Amino acid sequence: MMGRSHALCGLIVGVGLAAAFPYAPLPVRLLVVPVTGGAALLPDLDHVGSKIAHSLGFVTRFLAKVTDEISVAIYHATRLNGDPSHREGGHRLVTHTVPGCLFFGVECGVAELIHPIVGAVHLALLLGLLTGWVRQLGRKAQRELGGVIKAVSPKSVTELMALLLRNAGMVFALAGVYLAYTVMADYPSWLWLWPVAVFLGAMAHVGGDACTNSGVPLWFPRARGDRRWSKVKLPVTFETGQEEETHTVTPLLGVGFVTALGFVTGMAQLLIHLVVS
Repeated sequence: MMGRSHALCGLIVGVGLAAAFPYAPLPVRLLVVPVTGGAALLPDLDHVGSKIAHSLGFVTRFLAKVTDEISVAIYHATRLNGDPSHREGGHRLVTHTVPGCLFFGVECGVAELIHPIVGAVHLALLLGLLTGWVRQLGRKAQRELGGVIKAVSPKSVTELMALLLRNAGMVFALAGVYLAYTVMADYPSWLWLWPVAVFLGAMAHVGGDACTNSGVPLWFPRARGDRRWSKVKLPVTFETGQEEETHTVTPLLGVGFVTALGFVTGMAQLLIHLVVS
């Protein structure tokens, strides 16, 4: 799936996660939506040529390079005789598995334990991963509103607004640091929710890629005799970039995740009620 579809699916899952805890403070529920959406882009950090790898400049380019090399190293360390001995890159390997998604969630939790500011920066980076989408919206707004802004504003104001629109993604990420730190500091009892949001967002990405013709490893089974890295895909798949991706698969996948999340949350609440009573 393409980046915007992953982001949209992650945002849908984020809405479901926020709805699953209606008693959570409003700032927590508002922040969890874009955090989950940003986390839905994390698995593609294993591809140095992906849009996400260039979303925050040198920061994401460095992370993508490191993730790619680690992904290839893990592949060669764990592959079996039936797996290809040569890999051009680490795309759709460990970051597209359940353990990889768990790692992203644990990493978020560890960042929070190190220091609240570290946790806030981590969450802000996830918000910044949506920069590509935000930048597209900014450019579209600049095209549509540019003439109006010039007509009603002084030149200095026009130039400032144009600068903000061109760098909308980075502005979004920097504002996220303050927002994330404030929410984490004000509501420490909800710190556990952020690793869960990251894990679910990453899993939404993996579920989406499982719908494509390329498939995903998803786990490390010996799926075909002596092969550990065989790809898993759904019976009905599509090519990345087709119209079905945006108009059909992404909404259905998001709704499916939300439904499953609601069921699991409901069962957990029922179990807690039975134990307490």
